[in-house]
This record gives sequence, structure tokens and C-alpha cells, in this order.
Amino acid sequence: MVARQAAASREVNRHGMRAIIAAQMLFSISDTLVKLAAPLLPSGELIALRGIIGTSILYGLARREGLSFVGHMHPVVVLRAVLEGVISLLFLAAINGLPIGNYTAIMLSSPLMITALAVVVLGQVVGLRRWLAIAIGFTGVLLVAQPSASGFSSAAWFAIACASLVAVRDIVTRFVPGDMPSMVVTLTTSLVTTLMGGGLAVAQGIIAPSPSAWVLVVLAALAISGANLGLITGSRKADIGAIAPLRYIGMPLALLSGWLIWNNIPNLAAMIGITLIVGSGLYALHRERLRA
Repeated sequence: MVARQAAASREVNRHGMRAIIAAQMLFSISDTLVKLAAPLLPSGELIALRGIIGTSILYGLARREGLSFVGHMHPVVVLRAVLEGVISLLFLAAINGLPIGNYTAIMLSSPLMITALAVVVLGQVVGLRRWLAIAIGFTGVLLVAQPSASGFSSAAWFAIACASLVAVRDIVTRFVPGDMPSMVVTLTTSLVTTLMGGGLAVAQGIIAPSPSAWVLVVLAALAISGANLGLITGSRKADIGAIAPLRYIGMPLALLSGWLIWNNIPNLAAMIGITLIVGSGLYALHRERLRA
């Protein structure tokens, strides 16, 4: 009996790990497509169009599975969706002004922020070594953001705010009821983000997308829908210690796309910062697993 339960647990972890790996690859693809599309469309319209396509796809899948959207509404799910909508707006503001590798590196500080937030929100105990890892990781953020004499650039501030809200979102995700279908959580997120983008689009003014913009938006919608579904599925099913390190897969993918498409190569300070962020994040996760 114990052996069967252990085998079942390992299989759940493997399923969650596969979902997270796929999600990180799709997030990297989506980020690249959105950065390419950003100069072609106002930010609100870009979010709204991507959301309309993604929401339509997810709604069709939910209906196919016989899921009732209204019947599964929950305040925590709505709160998570609102946070995701704000993250999307901040993301576009950050990705426009930063190389994709630098943006991704700053975003990878969110696991360290989760550790710090868990002390306040979840009452977890964090030892000296993990606090030191958090401090080193935030030093890495400074090296990647590279503030001038006048302070951080606006794009760097947007990226830091985005990473902070991702940490809050992931903490909120832990309070989603266990019987809530991942598809419903993903669909709610997509719908709320679309509505927020639509409101901004009306304020900014709507333009007719070019054919190339349409192609990029459709592909980005497919990628982000799959990424969100994989992230939510993996985060809720697998052991957090097993899947958390897999988030760092996005870093080499972002550096590769930045080099191939925009010829962006981080300078020495940024590379040191990226190393500190990734290294401190993995060490903090290692200490968490030892403590558990």
C-alpha cells in the first residue's frame, strides 16, 4: 500500500514537472512574440486581442470538458485573475524598455520574494542562510537593472513591480480550493486580463492591426494560454520543491532569443547579476527542501 502511494506521488510529481517545463518554454516563446508585436500595437489593444483569442480557445476547451464557468467562481480565483491582469500590463511596460534576458532575470527573483512573503503570509520560518540567499539575489537584481545616478529606469521599476506581483499571485494560488479545475482558473485569468486590456485599449485608442501583428498576436495567445494552463496544473499537483527549480529553464531560453533576434548580449555586470539571482534562488530552494 505504501509503495503504491509512493509510486503515485512520484507520478504526480513527474506530471507536474512536465507541465512546468512546457509552461516555461511557452512563456519564453510568448514573451518573445509579444516583444516583437509591442511596437506594432498599443499595449492595451495587444493584451485585449491576445486575450480574446486565448479566452475563446480556453472557453471551447472548458465546454468540451463539461465545465461550468459560473458554477466554479470563487473570490480567490478572481483575485488571482486581477493580479495576473496587472502583471500583464506591467510586463508590456517592462519588456518594451529592457532586453528580454534582463527582464527574465529580474522576474526570476520572484521565488526569493515568495520566500520572504511566506514569512508574513504563511507564517513560515526562514533561517539565516535563506535570508542571506535572498539578499544576494536582490544584489543580483541591482546588477541586472543597473541603476544610473538618478536611480532605476522606469522599465526596470516595472519589471521589479511585475516580479513582486508574481510572488503575490503565487502565494494567492495556494489558497485556491483544491477541487477547483485548473481550466476554470486559467479561463478566469484570461477573461479578466482581457477585460482590463480592453479598458486600456479604449483609453489609448484602437488601431487596425497589420497582418504581421495579427500573426504575432495569435501565436502569442496560443503560447500564453498553454503556458498558464501548464503553470497552474503543475503548481497545484506537484510538490513545490520538485517543480520550483524548473522555473529557471526560462533564463537560457530568454538569453538565446535575445541574442538571435535582437543581438542582445548582457554585459559583465548583468551576467554576474543573473548568476547571483539563479544561484541564490536554487540555494534557497535547496535549503527549503532540507528543512522540509
